[in-house]
Amino acid sequence: MSLVGNLGRFRKVTGIMIKHGFGDVLSSIPIRSIFPKSRPKKGEVPEGTLPRRARLTRYQRIRLALEELGPTYIKFGQVLSSRPGLFPDELIAELTLLQDAVPPFPYEQVQKVFRREFGKNPEEIFTEFDKKPIASASMAQVHRARLKTGEEVAVKVQRPGIRKIILADLEIMKELARLAEKYLPDLAAFQPMDLVKTFEASIVKELSFKAELSNLRRFRAQFEGESRIHVPHTYDDYCTSKIVVMEFIRGIKANNVQKIKEAGLDPVVVAANGIDLFFEQIFIHGFFHADPHPGNLFVMPDGRICFIDFGMMGHLSEGDKDTLADLIIAVGKSDMTRVVDNIEKLTYGSEIPERETYEKDIGAIIEQYAGGGIGDVDLTTMVDQVREIVLKYRLRIHPDLYMMMRTLAIIEGLGTSLDPNLDVFSRVRVYGGRLVAGKIDPKVLFSQRNLMIAVYDLIKIGKEIPGDFSKISNKLINGKLKFNLELKEIEPFLNEMDTVTNRLSLAIVLSSMIIASSLIIRSDIPPKWHNIPVIGIGGYIFAGILGIGLIITIIRKGKY
Repeated sequence: MSLVGNLGRFRKVTGIMIKHGFGDVLSSIPIRSIFPKSRPKKGEVPEGTLPRRARLTRYQRIRLALEELGPTYIKFGQVLSSRPGLFPDELIAELTLLQDAVPPFPYEQVQKVFRREFGKNPEEIFTEFDKKPIASASMAQVHRARLKTGEEVAVKVQRPGIRKIILADLEIMKELARLAEKYLPDLAAFQPMDLVKTFEASIVKELSFKAELSNLRRFRAQFEGESRIHVPHTYDDYCTSKIVVMEFIRGIKANNVQKIKEAGLDPVVVAANGIDLFFEQIFIHGFFHADPHPGNLFVMPDGRICFIDFGMMGHLSEGDKDTLADLIIAVGKSDMTRVVDNIEKLTYGSEIPERETYEKDIGAIIEQYAGGGIGDVDLTTMVDQVREIVLKYRLRIHPDLYMMMRTLAIIEGLGTSLDPNLDVFSRVRVYGGRLVAGKIDPKVLFSQRNLMIAVYDLIKIGKEIPGDFSKISNKLINGKLKFNLELKEIEPFLNEMDTVTNRLSLAIVLSSMIIASSLIIRSDIPPKWHNIPVIGIGGYIFAGILGIGLIITIIRKGKY
């Protein structure tokens, strides 16, 4: 969907911005190129059309504008409200009020959705169906109902026409973000395009409830057998891309300390369990609930933590998990070099011209925690400080990592509201350590899968080497091979290269022998000695002799 097809909506958006007193912002960007008549001249834009606007702060007017702009912008404001440290506290406080600002849509529209999806009204499917929703959000609203088999359920119904509205608004938001980055330096520092793209990636997935159901099933599978968590049961026969029917949860909101105590539960234990479950999602599974506000987290009567609304989920690759774990350990050890390296691994397309200043800024953060205990580290503060570095040096972080940082800030806030003495950083280091330990576990290193991958990689390298030499030879023959090195003493250089090549070849042979011997031992091939395949033992011994010889040679040369 192009911006050109949404000029009417664009005019409405800019009109609402002017109404709420943001004409000065529009005056600074060339929106005349989009529709000439709509760009007011600088200094001629009214700061709000209602007298009471003059008594409101700029942040209050931002909230009112988002509310009037509709569901997409309200949802965007809700996402930003969960990023303390990125925006001023006064703005965060206003955006937090958007959580319950979406009015419900009429029951007649609920009926229309059901008729399109099932060809029936809700009354024909359920024995009970409350016409008044129990919750209303920017994307959908929830009704309480009862199946004909007797189960009490929650029925989530998507807002009619929301897909068209969201896709149009996303195009407008991206255009405004592009203009802001180009013409408004103060706003450009917040990387508005990255924020919008992150938001787009999550909200587009939420448009299909089938994706949410898939997320829920994966989430349930990764916590199978975990006694501290409850994942709602879904009734798939009643679920479509616009309707979800799941178990009705009667729990306590995770931030309601008083009710948790009244239920006979210990808030300290609840906080510890909740934090641990989140870190397990992030560091162990790499698949986490990315919208854990109190309305999506409940405490069951037996103390289990219950998650609902799986529309917004985050994903971390194995590489990202490794980097995060190493970053956390490096911060704890005040290892600035490793901290710098890991932060750069988590960014992309970034060049840092002020390298020395950049490293000093990171060093200043590390020094705050040097010499103190793990309990002295405030995780949210540390995340905010790293985020400030990212903003200052215009580093770009992948959307899922932004979501992860946002999630960390939220869960620490929830955890400390239940237990003010909660030591979040010590717990996050435990999971970082678990992740690192898992990587070097011999059972993992020498699992059949990893050994087969290693063998495949070695075979692939072996197959590619002749082709690479062939390409180099052809270029030499045709005179197309170019060197950018100035070699003053070619003979010593070639001798050194010959030595390096021999050692590298020997190292590859050693690795191949160790891997092959491991596979032979696992395959249980006779003949055997003490129930261990003799060929595998022989391979290990021969590899050991070669390895010792290589080590002795390196030591004698004094180059290690």
